[in-house]
Amino acid sequence: MAINAISAKNAKKTLQDGNGLMLRVDKKGRKYWECRYSQNGARPTYRLGPWSEEHGPKWARQKHRDDVLDKLEQGIDPKAKSLAPAIPQGDGSFPNFREVGQEWFDAQSPGWSRKVVSATQGRLDKYMFLEFGHLPINVITTGMVKKFLKQFEGKDRESARLETRDKVHQQLKQIFGSAVVDEIIPYNPAEFSRKLAGLQLRKAGSELESQSYKMLAEEPEDAWELLPQFWADLSKESVNKIVEIMIKVTVLTLSRPNEVRGGKWAEIDWNKKTWSVPASRMKRRKAHVIPLSNQVIALLRELQKYTGDYGHMFPKFASKWGSEFDDSSSLSDATARIAVRRLGYVADIHGFRHMASSFLHAASIGEGEEERPRFQSVVIEFALSHADKNKIREVYNKHEYRTPRARMLQWYADQICPSPQIELVEKSA
Repeated sequence: MAINAISAKNAKKTLQDGNGLMLRVDKKGRKYWECRYSQNGARPTYRLGPWSEEHGPKWARQKHRDDVLDKLEQGIDPKAKSLAPAIPQGDGSFPNFREVGQEWFDAQSPGWSRKVVSATQGRLDKYMFLEFGHLPINVITTGMVKKFLKQFEGKDRESARLETRDKVHQQLKQIFGSAVVDEIIPYNPAEFSRKLAGLQLRKAGSELESQSYKMLAEEPEDAWELLPQFWADLSKESVNKIVEIMIKVTVLTLSRPNEVRGGKWAEIDWNKKTWSVPASRMKRRKAHVIPLSNQVIALLRELQKYTGDYGHMFPKFASKWGSEFDDSSSLSDATARIAVRRLGYVADIHGFRHMASSFLHAASIGEGEEERPRFQSVVIEFALSHADKNKIREVYNKHEYRTPRARMLQWYADQICPSPQIELVEKSA
């Protein structure tokens, strides 16, 4: 049955219009005009745009005819204009960066606030399209991206635009990433660490200085003294509850930020109190099992109230205030960092691993307070998922130190916040 204006407006589930055209309704109730077509034995999906009262069935059918059906009749892949195949066809042409960038923006922006839409389109037009817009997307290299971002660091503090540099880099990664997913290019030339690329200047007083991983203070003991206040600040109303829990779990598990933010509920074993992180998310590409302290269990139980019905523990925000979620991916790596900076701290989330390592190793050799228990260095390093410096032992030692790690992580969590009493009740699926 053909879709009419009334059925489109009231649609609660995906409706078919015929000839491959459909009005797709996602689980959040958002509506998009899409179509499917046959190409080289496959059935790709082509997004025509979001539904609105102005963009109703009549508009969708005309766009379907112009963008898809007419091109298919001419033997042209409808995606060739902006999302071309990875292997050049015909004359070997690739879409230029402007086409791919604008397609990415049009697909992502419907769920954004007006302010974010304006700022993002502004950065595209003012910086990225001017630099790369005319270039076929497959000729843009990592070196070109690094050179482009370096320009934002300027010659002095007054000319430096470091926040713009970071936001532009983030957008470039997403645009090139979408091109990789759509098989236009084989790799993402913007997928690199700014620290490793030498793009780490930050403003310090009247000068620019190199930015590196920092704890809450330069010295470990000073940083530890600041931790109680930082912990309390995370509970302020200005910090989104999901972000607060993500940061606290990262601190208490000694994990790398990306290992936590990409976590999925299926990885948690409530009975064994463990979190099994798959090799694909680990730096060393080796699966890692984290014993969970009572504090982490309590945080995850609280998190379940918000995201327990999703696959991701920390799904990305689909609304301005983080009250709705998009389970297609997790929160970005910038989310926690921005929250910490807004609280007035210069620490990077990765720096909490440095704090933990320093504090626990000091305990392992008996430094500091007398009541600190001693932990073996190999247990600390295993908890940090570091490679064993003793290569022979690394090859032959398959011991995971599960029990001593659990004891150490519980003690460490107790130093940061009082241990809650946990009643483990298996959550039904």
